[in-house]
Amino acid sequence: MPRARLFAEWLTIFVLTLVIAGWAWRSSLTGRFDNAILDRALVAGASPANPDIVIIAIDERSLASEGQWPWNRSRIAALVDRVAEATPRAVLLDILFTEPSDAEADAALAASLRRAGNVALPVGLAPAPDRNSGTIEVPPIVALDEAALVTGHVGIRQDNDGPVRRIEPFLPVAGRAPVPHLALALHEKLGGAHTARADNALHLRAAGSFRTLPASAVLTGEVPAQFLAGKVIIIGATAQGLSDNFPVSAPAGSMMSGSELLANVYQNAGEAGFIAPLGDGTTFALLFVFIGLLFASFWVLRPVWCLWTALLCGALALTVSYLLAVLAGLWVAPGPVLLGLVIAYPLWGWRRLAAINGYLMAKADRLSSSKPFLVRRADGFDSVARAVNRLDFLVDELSERRTFLGRVVESTPDALFVFDSQFRLLTMNRRATAIMGAPLAAMEGETVAQLLARIDGALGTNETELKFGDGRIFVVTRSMGEPEAQWSDIHLAMLTDVTDQRRAEAERRHALEFLSHDMRAPQVAILGLTSGRADREAPEARFGRIRLHARRTLDLADNFVELARLGDRPLDIADTDLGALTDEAADRAYALATDQGARVAAQVGEDPVYALADGAVLSRVLDNLVGNAIKYGATLVTLVVAVTEDRAVIEIDDDGPGLPPERAGDPFKRFGSRAGEGKGGSGLGLAFVSAAIARHGGKITCRSDAGAGTNFRIELPLSGG
Repeated sequence: MPRARLFAEWLTIFVLTLVIAGWAWRSSLTGRFDNAILDRALVAGASPANPDIVIIAIDERSLASEGQWPWNRSRIAALVDRVAEATPRAVLLDILFTEPSDAEADAALAASLRRAGNVALPVGLAPAPDRNSGTIEVPPIVALDEAALVTGHVGIRQDNDGPVRRIEPFLPVAGRAPVPHLALALHEKLGGAHTARADNALHLRAAGSFRTLPASAVLTGEVPAQFLAGKVIIIGATAQGLSDNFPVSAPAGSMMSGSELLANVYQNAGEAGFIAPLGDGTTFALLFVFIGLLFASFWVLRPVWCLWTALLCGALALTVSYLLAVLAGLWVAPGPVLLGLVIAYPLWGWRRLAAINGYLMAKADRLSSSKPFLVRRADGFDSVARAVNRLDFLVDELSERRTFLGRVVESTPDALFVFDSQFRLLTMNRRATAIMGAPLAAMEGETVAQLLARIDGALGTNETELKFGDGRIFVVTRSMGEPEAQWSDIHLAMLTDVTDQRRAEAERRHALEFLSHDMRAPQVAILGLTSGRADREAPEARFGRIRLHARRTLDLADNFVELARLGDRPLDIADTDLGALTDEAADRAYALATDQGARVAAQVGEDPVYALADGAVLSRVLDNLVGNAIKYGATLVTLVVAVTEDRAVIEIDDDGPGLPPERAGDPFKRFGSRAGEGKGGSGLGLAFVSAAIARHGGKITCRSDAGAGTNFRIELPLSGG
């Protein structure tokens, strides 16, 4: 899929997810889930109940002792007097007195309120008359209203799901200023301040957290005055059936009396214990961060890690929401973030799956159209399964064919190199690795110049022939591969080893020179000696010279044939007694040495020396060396057999004139020349000697000084026997 289209789809899904999450936040779509988190934070973040707040409860015990509710206001007056005697800081009397009762009892209660001077009274609320909506304030009766320290509403605000989480700091009423909440009004009257707002949630201590005393115990004087001195006293009904218990969250105890709710409000006012919602901008920014983090992961992470990122973002959203409420008194609903994550991951996954399915089908169609042998019907439950099965078949088939082609390339006897457009090495076959002497990993990316430096190689003038530093020669065949995909240009180079062919060609040239010169010269001499002009010479002398030239031709032919055969036939390697071999060589040279006035001596130790050698070939080697020494003027030729470490040694030493300068540099060169006392040679004999010793795995060296003789040293592998 083109990157621009992929980005457009990603951005569209990102924006759509943000819109859905924002709508869920605004519409409280996830309110039930969010409230479950908030309820736990409201209780976890609440401070311990303040011991300076005491509830005097009109409970079942008090009703049993003092009579059924409602009590005569004179009893309430007596309760207020008992509390006032202990000098509390303030009293919040959570009982409505909006209607007059017995005049004497009302007067008694008003007198008690005036004596105490610190009693707060609630106002009642009623629907506004002649209005479709709205509320009016119903204050206490005049005498009590005038005697009260402060008045305010004690209305309870339940959320849509039932529990009480918030209050109305100021309740709007028809025809006058908003009525403050009684607990907040008392807190301000006592010199405090608060920051409560209508959308703030209350930190709630679990039901039963505040110190509670039965009203009957206070009336009978059972409660010591020091228990109430300096405290804020809240007097209210808590007995079942008095309609003053309200639902709260399960962590807070499920049900809580109105008196305890007032106690929580009063304590929160002094501690800033309200949880305020984050501003719209901050909330949306958090939505953007958490959802954006997931969408960013879609670009850089694998699918399994994207799933973990989604889970991590969800866990972070829950943790941040909870900790902000508990530690900072701020609230941001985690539900919209979680909803966005739940929508984003499968939506993006579906879109990517659709894109991948289309990509796979397109690739499969492309492969099938270009390779007819790859067409096959794909089975599967759905289109994705069919695409996967089809591509699986294609991949397996192409993998097998690639393996086959790889084996073909590796089996190629010639070295194959593949270069990119900058002539940097991409790959090579096994044969190329062998001739380069290094693995592909060590040379990958190197240029042609760097590769040539590795082998000390040089290309010919037309770059069709490559010569290695060790003397090997290769023909270079080059071609350019067909551009495809990421390989815009590839260059192929194949090296064919022609070292043997070039060597054979050189030998053929030398052979032609030999035939045209060395072999031709004696024949021309023979023709001259048999012509009419040769009659001036005595027949016996002429025939002797003819015989000499014929012998020379025969020797050249024998040496040439022996040298040629040496490279073709296998050696018959066996344990060979070198002492016996040298004795036989000396015996065979006896006649020639006698004719030339020379002597051949073999020096062999008492212990036999055995070497791994072909006896016939090695005898020919010794005959050549001894015969050459006698032929070119030596009067004494010595053959010495010895052992040095793990090698058997034969030394042939003569007192002849030594090698001429033109042969001393390379005495074993084929078709060379040698001059000594008017005699010349082709060098075939020494070439044969060198080749024969090399085939035995041995070594031969030559040391020659003009006028001081020549020494040949042969080293051969010792026999194990």
